[in-house]
Amino acid sequence: MTKSISDLGTREIHERHSVMIEGGTIPRARVMDQLIIDKLLMQGRISLSQHMAAELFLSQAERACINIRAQKYDSIPAGNGKKDNYGNGYGAFSKTVTLVKKTLGVECARVLYDCLISNEFCEDNFGLLSKSLDLIVNRRM
Repeated sequence: MTKSISDLGTREIHERHSVMIEGGTIPRARVMDQLIIDKLLMQGRISLSQHMAAELFLSQAERACINIRAQKYDSIPAGNGKKDNYGNGYGAFSKTVTLVKKTLGVECARVLYDCLISNEFCEDNFGLLSKSLDLIVNRRM
């Protein structure tokens, strides 16, 4: 008897989240509304380009080693390598945050950070978040 191998997730995941089943050799469940920004996209409150700007910001934060996801220990340079050969990734993240701060103010940068990095959202700050994402779309993408 052959067992089928799959990663379709638990019942609890299916109850709490919107889940899409991806086909392939090994079918797996993919959580579609894991982050607040994903939920806002699924509700139609932000555009796809704003969501892409949020993903860019999250990617920059991850490269800058801001702990939004688990650390990848296999990608950390170790040994006797020259430190000048390794970029810390902070430059792009810093430029994006500085752009938002200088153009829209510190409060917009704080709301962007809180919503995307800390995954905390206050309905009163939706306008500031939307403005920040639009700025990133227009200037950084």
